[in-house]
Amino acid sequence: GLRFPLYPLFAAPAMYLLVRGLRERRPNLLLLSGVAVGLSLHGYSPARALPLVIALGFALYIVHIRKQIDGRAASSAFIALTLVSLIVTLPLLRVLIDMPEPVLYRSLSRMGTIEAPYPDSPFRILIANLWKALLMFSWDDGVIWLVAIQRRPLLDWIMAGGMHLGALLVLVRYLRQRDWRDAYVLLSIPILLLPSVLALAFPIENPAPNRASATMIPVFALAALPFAGLLQWGERAIQVRRASLVSGIALALLIWVSALTNHNLVFNIYNSQHRRGTLNVSEAAAVVRGFADSVGSFESAYVIPFPHWFDTRLVGIEAGIPRRDFALRVEELDTVLLQPRPLLFLVKPEDEAALDRLRVLFPEAVISRYDSAFEGRDFMIVHVPAPPGIRAEIEPPS
Repeated sequence: GLRFPLYPLFAAPAMYLLVRGLRERRPNLLLLSGVAVGLSLHGYSPARALPLVIALGFALYIVHIRKQIDGRAASSAFIALTLVSLIVTLPLLRVLIDMPEPVLYRSLSRMGTIEAPYPDSPFRILIANLWKALLMFSWDDGVIWLVAIQRRPLLDWIMAGGMHLGALLVLVRYLRQRDWRDAYVLLSIPILLLPSVLALAFPIENPAPNRASATMIPVFALAALPFAGLLQWGERAIQVRRASLVSGIALALLIWVSALTNHNLVFNIYNSQHRRGTLNVSEAAAVVRGFADSVGSFESAYVIPFPHWFDTRLVGIEAGIPRRDFALRVEELDTVLLQPRPLLFLVKPEDEAALDRLRVLFPEAVISRYDSAFEGRDFMIVHVPAPPGIRAEIEPPS
């Protein structure tokens, strides 16, 4: 349900088609790159950095091979790409004209002082943010527990080492050959980091791996270079028979260790962190569905909202009826007094006001505590039987 995977999903083809279109001088590929840019802008808002990356590619291309190409042709191609991306982005631009605040508020509140003042000089915050963002791949990825393991390198040690070695190789190759593509891979990283770096009013939100998710494209390209060259290096450096076999075994071993490391990071360490941080909506949804499948119905099940507790819409999604919001505020409890069927209320244990109100309105209610599998995530179940003499209406699950 998170939007940030949409960013690299469209940034990858946009950057690939740009590089290939410029290298092979194929205008149609550049137009397709414009389509990918336009689609990306409909997804996660940090994709607004992608047009800057595309402009960077054109600028580097023109500067490096200006003696071999017609500058007008390159400029025309850039204009055509821009027009295509604008056409694809027209629905968003229309919304921007009618409702600029919903489109721009999130970005402006991080870059500007709409929600909070700058804690320091904006320039100093910018430099510090950029440094922290560059370090997240191999040192500290920040505190956003939902998308990364807190306070550890974003990459495993093998991939981080490959990225730094790859960056060094690309830099040396650029200094020798002056290939614009090498400069593009390196310089695209700080541009793609901008959505994270520009959190000037909230520097605690930087580094943000989700906002910088498109950096995985150049980062993994750099990390792959040493591995891709390992076989060729082995054949030249190891003067023994079957040198390629030795290099291949070494490469396979590195990939295997990296895979095991990432498996542990994702399915053990991150999983444990996620369980500690995430509310147990699935358990609440299981109780609701069990009630609906037995003595009650979804229409007579409710969740009493409480600050920093369940998103009552998620209960419906987990229960299999995503269009229902199970919220019923304490002051609205009177509206269900006359329902001639069993009622179910889920209440946060700390919400004494709701529990007291339910006891007054429904003295026959049975109140129990759900023992959650997650520490500190218990909740109260208030079950109100159907009024005497009235048969409960039981609806089959939709």
